[in-house]
Amino acid sequence: MEKITSLSPEEFSKFTIDSKTNMITVPEGYVLERVKSVKEHAEEDLVVALPQFELMTPPSQEELIEYGKTFHPYYQMEFHISVLNDIIKEKSK
Repeated sequence: MEKITSLSPEEFSKFTIDSKTNMITVPEGYVLERVKSVKEHAEEDLVVALPQFELMTPPSQEELIEYGKTFHPYYQMEFHISVLNDIIKEKSK
């Protein structure tokens, strides 16, 4: 289904208002769908994230150091070079 984010005046004129119910009649071939706002998405995400966060504990200094060694670009490059050297050594046998 093609999503439309705007309508031309000609397309908009296909929608009519029912005088009895004061409701908009959606013509055949169109579907009106309400999408969630950014705020609603954030609220839903928060409902999931908060319980997970409450189960977590802050990292120790040791964990932070290990994390830094793992994800710091210097240590990532050092590991990458080590892997490349291992491959070269293995293929040289």
